[in-house]
Amino acid sequence: TIHLFDIVRLVNGDQMIVTGIKPNRPSNPFLGILVNGKGAEYKFGPRFNPVVIGHADQNHPALAARRDRLNVDNLAPGAAMIHQLLQAVEEGDFSKAKILTAAIRTVPQYRKNS
Repeated sequence: TIHLFDIVRLVNGDQMIVTGIKPNRPSNPFLGILVNGKGAEYKFGPRFNPVVIGHADQNHPALAARRDRLNVDNLAPGAAMIHQLLQAVEEGDFSKAKILTAAIRTVPQYRKNS
């Protein structure tokens, strides 16, 4: 049987970490993220022939990416852009930061008073 945080290999060779099980959804009862993915969640089921090949701990990079993705997705649209701006500045990507700043300035509460 498949449990939460099991790593499974699907018939197409993808490896997924199981992040949810919904038994009332018979065709695709499992939710998972790619082991080497960026946190996007996918539905899959028995037709994908999932085989348990391991177990992921809470510190797995894909799970961390999922948590980061959820935190950003739950922010207001302007706040999500500010989050991206801060990341760009911290990474030293100032060309991206300038683009994001221009985009943020289109939001009414962040317009310059000139």
